[in-house]
Amino acid sequence: MQRAQEEIGPQVSMAKVCEIFGLSRQAHYQKKWREQIEIKEQIIALELARQIRRKHPRMGTRKIYFKMQAMLDCVVLKYVYS
Repeated sequence: MQRAQEEIGPQVSMAKVCEIFGLSRQAHYQKKWREQIEIKEQIIALELARQIRRKHPRMGTRKIYFKMQAMLDCVVLKYVYS
């Protein structure tokens, strides 16, 4: 939607673009907010995986995944939603 507004031009409001796509402005901004949270969660997960891999270079993917699960629950809630 943001790209659509950029292509149409700055003279068209976000409300008009949302109307064209059949969405409310609230739905647009909620989706944008959810995408930002998802990106933050992915960055945190990648960094956590890198830290584990540095400490345990021979550890397999499955073991890293299970080790990360408990850590991610705490870390993501603390940093993403604050």
